[in-house]
Amino acid sequence: MKMPRTVLQINEIVPGTEIAAETSTAMVASSIVFRSVGQAYARRLLNKAKSLFKFVKKHKGIHDGECPLYCSFSGYHDEHVKLDLGQDRPRTSWATYYRGTHAVIVVIDSVDIARITIMKEELFRLLSHDDLQNSVILVFANKQDLKDAMTLAEITDTLLLHSIKTHDWHIQACSALTGDGLNDGLGWIA
Repeated sequence: MKMPRTVLQINEIVPGTEIAAETSTAMVASSIVFRSVGQAYARRLLNKAKSLFKFVKKHKGIHDGECPLYCSFSGYHDEHVKLDLGQDRPRTSWATYYRGTHAVIVVIDSVDIARITIMKEELFRLLSHDDLQNSVILVFANKQDLKDAMTLAEITDTLLLHSIKTHDWHIQACSALTGDGLNDGLGWIA
């Protein structure tokens, strides 16, 4: 494929939090995919993602937390969209990315009790959209490895998940740090 590819450098002087975070996320997802065929490679990807994540936390950029979506098009029809439901930016443009969505994955910070109400409101706003009527909902309850984390029952109750009758849904305990629960959640979608 002969497409121009922009090369960006991220370092202490030029922080690129949103780019580095997306790269780290892609590496974690890739490590899950490669786990069944190449344990060593999957482990290397995950370790690199952790290293990049540590760098990002140490060198946050001015746009930290402001990247509302990521839509990658490489020519291989592997696009994905990530929406930050807890952000403060306008959400009017999100609907253009809904058509053809098979699964909505919501990641809840199980320690951030203050934002879970916002997440509930945004989740129900998403569920009401016509283009998402056939989508399944996976809720990752992240940071379950921390002692102050809300339980799955508390998150289910706060998000009113039992009231969702129009979509199949599943809540999965996980830790993005250790990878626990990620395969189980993604396996539910598959």
